[in-house]
Amino acid sequence: MNHGTDHHPLEGALSSVGDGWTGYPSSGSVDHATFYMWKKQYAGPGVQDLRELRSLREENRGLWRIVAVPTLDRQILQEVVSRKL
Repeated sequence: MNHGTDHHPLEGALSSVGDGWTGYPSSGSVDHATFYMWKKQYAGPGVQDLRELRSLREENRGLWRIVAVPTLDRQILQEVVSRKL
């Protein structure tokens, strides 16, 4: 319910709670279920998100070793060969 404003109800709920995300907005503009759904979604990464991020970083590191290191080695060897000719 925007009631003629350009603000999303989430903005009002968050401004009434503050930075802590600890309470519930007192304005009554958002019901409890919606607020806690937003809180879960936007409050920050959860444990599962952090585990997935760590896994993706490890996978990325391994892929970098497979692709980037041999590519750099090949470029260095090509430079050495071109200098000697």
